[in-house]
Amino acid sequence: MPPASTPAPASIVLDLRDREPPEPLVAVLEALARMQPGDRLEALLPRRPLLLLPRLDEMGQPYEVLPREGETCLLRLTKR
Repeated sequence: MPPASTPAPASIVLDLRDREPPEPLVAVLEALARMQPGDRLEALLPRRPLLLLPRLDEMGQPYEVLPREGETCLLRLTKR
């Protein structure tokens, strides 16, 4: 019998640039709640997510925020 294989990590991309607060925060937290460890998330956001970042810090969830054109940014993380 072959060994059970582990599913490949999922990769989720959210384009939230046209959403008004608090929708981007809610969408990222909901996606994170559904993710499995090792899954990756990239979220395009209309601005730096100042209210979201402390919540991710409290959860012990590493992330990076990369500036994009204008005020937009890319939030990138891998679920712990």
